[in-house]
Amino acid sequence: MLLSDHAVGIADKSLKIIPGFPQEVFQEINKMSNLSTTLLTDAAEALLHGDYNLADGTVDKVDAIRSLENEIILSVDKETKGLLVSLL
Repeated sequence: MLLSDHAVGIADKSLKIIPGFPQEVFQEINKMSNLSTTLLTDAAEALLHGDYNLADGTVDKVDAIRSLENEIILSVDKETKGLLVSLL
């Protein structure tokens, strides 16, 4: 099991606690998981093959993942009326 799969599983179980939670959030978490897996794979390949261009591209993808993470947090925070952010 990949780390990202584990994270999605945790998120899935955690979000089921909140009744009526929007399916879009689950989809965005899955999208972030897939991006993270690609990022990790690219980073490992760049390291193993000494591919500096791939390494640079990997660093650029981090911003996309952070942006998606922020969108998810804001969406969840909106649904939970600020409960999530206050717990963080």
